[in-house]
Amino acid sequence: MSQRALRRRAMLGAGCGLLAGLSQPAASAPPAAEAWIEAWVELSEPVAAASSAPQAAANQRVADQQERVGRALAELGVVELARVRHARNAIAVRMPAGKREQVLAIPGVVGLRTTRSLHPPRPSSAASL
Repeated sequence: MSQRALRRRAMLGAGCGLLAGLSQPAASAPPAAEAWIEAWVELSEPVAAASSAPQAAANQRVADQQERVGRALAELGVVELARVRHARNAIAVRMPAGKREQVLAIPGVVGLRTTRSLHPPRPSSAASL
């Protein structure tokens, strides 16, 4: 969502609150100067196709890691948009640009790929297509 849309939504929410006799605290809207980005958070656990372990066990490890990282992302105020776990182990997010280092410090996160459109990351080799 663009900064303009976020501001418009915040102003609309504040206006509705005033009409209802309530006022929203200023802290509920993201700071206007803060840029938001969309990115793929790449995780360390290999997916079943790239793993030598039985497929069900590998799928469970990927799901468990995504749950742990998803909770840590939510604690940082990062918005989760999607998860992929078959072609790649990654979580699509929308987040304040200033949170990059904090996201990269989460255990299990191996990369952060910003993007203009959220399509799953390409497999690392043509053989896995």
